[in-house]
Amino acid sequence: MKLITLKFLSPFKIGEKENYVDSITLYRAFIKALTLLGYSFEEIRKGDVKFSSTFPVVSNRPYLKIPFRRVECNERTMDKELRKIEYIDVDILRSVEPPYLLQCQGERRYLVGNGVERLELENKYLTSHGGIIVEYKNRIDRLVNSADIYTSPSFMPKHDLGFFCYHVGQRIRQGLKALGETWYREG
Repeated sequence: MKLITLKFLSPFKIGEKENYVDSITLYRAFIKALTLLGYSFEEIRKGDVKFSSTFPVVSNRPYLKIPFRRVECNERTMDKELRKIEYIDVDILRSVEPPYLLQCQGERRYLVGNGVERLELENKYLTSHGGIIVEYKNRIDRLVNSADIYTSPSFMPKHDLGFFCYHVGQRIRQGLKALGETWYREG
């Protein structure tokens, strides 16, 4: 399994206000790139190559989406902050067993797992990893000459996005390079 990191130079739009690239879109992109290069995509078709969806990568550390969790905190502002947490450092998720409970004690935030393990979160979480950029566009109806104004939202990540790839071969590396405005590093 390899961690592949992508750096977006411009905002992207996938679906309705999505802030990640799902694995199906990655499969489609690689199939298109390999086809344009004249290669077969047999490894992908057979299921030998597998992709995850993307997630933020901060300082070469993957941050994965925190699954369903409960929040217990008596202070209202801290409770709101804990509810906004979307992503947590992968090492914290590995070391704490679900079900997850987010707690606060003063200014400290904790992740409690399985009712026993308790780790302080420090700064190893993300409430957001980018922003929505709204572009306003205008269409003109040719028949009656009226304007139709509409918006087109896209997402610009603050951090690199990464995904896991199983069975990275030479063709997949070439397909990744062919995808264009991406910066690629394996870890």
